[in-house]
Amino acid sequence: MIKKEKLAKEILEVFPSFIKKIHRGVVESLGIPPSQMSAVMILSEKKSCTLGCLSKEMEVSAPTTTGIVDRLYKSGYVERVRSQKDRRIVNIALTRKGKNVIKKIHKTAMKKWKIISNILSIKDQETHIRILKKIFKGLDAYHSK
Repeated sequence: MIKKEKLAKEILEVFPSFIKKIHRGVVESLGIPPSQMSAVMILSEKKSCTLGCLSKEMEVSAPTTTGIVDRLYKSGYVERVRSQKDRRIVNIALTRKGKNVIKKIHKTAMKKWKIISNILSIKDQETHIRILKKIFKGLDAYHSK
């Protein structure tokens, strides 16, 4: 097997476990499933968006997104706001409760990063960030084609 293929296979084996370990404390402490947490984080970044936009960002079907938004709405994390320009358009936005969840997510993430920072040297952390940024940039370029 070519070295690049071997490394790719190893990354694909390790990465899902990494994500699960990072999410573990966050999901448990907040009581929000990963799909809802993802939607809340996207809405935090965008401030508000339509169901179609959220569906595209989450890379899931519209019916799946509708179910996620319905559960977030029932829990009081999001609100539906009709557009002033076109009453047919409904935007999804975080409520105060949803914004508080974002603060808790960031706080829990910082706790996780403190654990990581005790494991990795400053140089390793800087390398990690540099590599992640390079990967994000490459993936953005790939997806914009």
